[in-house]
Amino acid sequence: MSMGNSRRTLLLRNHRYGVIVLVLAGASVLAPAGLSPVSATARSVVDVPPVTPEEVAPSAVLPPPVFTSPDDGERIPGVLYGIFGTGVPGATIALDGGGTRTAVVQPDGTWSVPFIPPLFPSNGYDFSATQTVGTETSEPAFLSFSLYFPPRILSPVDEYVFPLSEAPVEVAGFAAQGSIIRAVLDGVPQTAEATPNAEGVFQLRFDTAVGPGDHEVSVTEEQEGGISSPVAHTFTVEAGPASAALPDAGSDDGVPRLPDTGVEASPLGLLLVGLGGVVMAAAGWSRRARNRQRTHAI
Repeated sequence: MSMGNSRRTLLLRNHRYGVIVLVLAGASVLAPAGLSPVSATARSVVDVPPVTPEEVAPSAVLPPPVFTSPDDGERIPGVLYGIFGTGVPGATIALDGGGTRTAVVQPDGTWSVPFIPPLFPSNGYDFSATQTVGTETSEPAFLSFSLYFPPRILSPVDEYVFPLSEAPVEVAGFAAQGSIIRAVLDGVPQTAEATPNAEGVFQLRFDTAVGPGDHEVSVTEEQEGGISSPVAHTFTVEAGPASAALPDAGSDDGVPRLPDTGVEASPLGLLLVGLGGVVMAAAGWSRRARNRQRTHAI
């Protein structure tokens, strides 16, 4: 806004008055002589509130980078080979957590920090990341996650075909010490639970016998950090051969008897049949012995 002033003389009704002519933004304002231009301005022009420093629009602030994988708070089975995210293309990412690693944001806005060797299972990992463009560095972004060993089923072997006589009666495998193992057989949760021993081996017996057909067993591992995703195996149990029909033994007043013998089908009858076989075998041995004696005599 331009502002100027000049002193003029004004003649009104034969009286001379000294005035100051103020020029404000192209408009002239008359002020009596002796009155300062500032006072005249304050009294003659609409007041405009002053602009405070807080009302001045701040310059753009560099935002923190964004983590895209893994998710914050995620529980991940196995090992981790890297952390991924997005940022301002060309910015330098500084990833802190057990040391500082750096990466440059690619033209598509993505960045990654690999881990060689990978991160191994642990109850928790904590990282922070900033991005720098020129001399400006952003506020940090934060990431926390955990890694765990997933359970591993050793028996029954996946996709194995069992004869009926060898149908599995339990699921066994490896898991983290101190964890709780639960199993589901053909969609039915089993009532038993298992805890791995000092070597990490667990065994969990099924509630019922497994019959012929296709089956699936899955296990989960519960630790302090949460419950793992299910690990499943499928297997098949073959139907056994049909049982051969026994000959009709007949009966005597409702008492069953052994075929071809007429002996009562009872423990005593079986004993008598067995003794008879021994006696017959002994008689055959005696007869062969006498025949040998005659041969020598001749």
